Amino acid sequence: MPPQPLTHRNSAGEVYKRSREVDEQIESALGMSLPHLIERAQKRDHMTSSYLQEKTLVYLIRHYREQENRKAVSALSGILVKRCAKRVNGKLQALPPAMVDEAYQDVIEDLFRAILNLESDEGDFLQVRFWVALDRRTISAYNRKVKEIEADKNLVSLLDLAGEDHDLDDRTNRLAVSTDDLPDPPVSMEQRILLQDALKTLQEPLRTAFILRYYEGWPIEDSDPDVPTISRHFNRTPRTIRNWLAEAEKILERWRGEPI
Repeated sequence: MPPQPLTHRNSAGEVYKRSREVDEQIESALGMSLPHLIERAQKRDHMTSSYLQEKTLVYLIRHYREQENRKAVSALSGILVKRCAKRVNGKLQALPPAMVDEAYQDVIEDLFRAILNLESDEGDFLQVRFWVALDRRTISAYNRKVKEIEADKNLVSLLDLAGEDHDLDDRTNRLAVSTDDLPDPPVSMEQRILLQDALKTLQEPLRTAFILRYYEGWPIEDSDPDVPTISRHFNRTPRTIRNWLAEAEKILERWRGEPI
């Protein structure tokens, strides 16, 4: 099966074109069984002839997205993320450690927003100059974090000028939380993006409870009355909230056909 042509045009009005090598890889990959394709995509030695280029993976992810093959999309997305991780993180190391992960997540989310949006041809450039497109997103994320740092510095200066008295001991007590109050392990980035469609299968209040817990990081319960919790939001017991979340997870597992 020959790959679909690209449609996006550059500034000169010329339609983007993939390299012949990428087109040949795509055509070959589309003729493979899914297990064989995933096995080949997992190869990391780019010097071998069997190595599937990142541009090829982008096309395949979009192709299987259109085919509504969630298993293929999830597997190939995970492989692509692993290939990007070292490069993206390496360019973000000048940021404060607490911001590196946030910026990394922003880059990956923006990348997959372009890949998975089939109503747009934004993903075309990723099939022509993948690493250039990734670097641009990384630089943009880096610059946004730098602006946040500058804004925080200005805010601190304003507070100092206002003469506010910060009680460090009080702040430490308010920020301290037990491990029981921490959010559950987050959903991986590629799963998070794919779950945007899956969430539509959840009825209320399961959908909102799931989003508050796994997307917003709200605790189910907290002894501090000023901390927003899912239990208070719905005026339900923590046990009820846990049951809702368990039910939501079961529905999402059935939607994907495998555990999330």
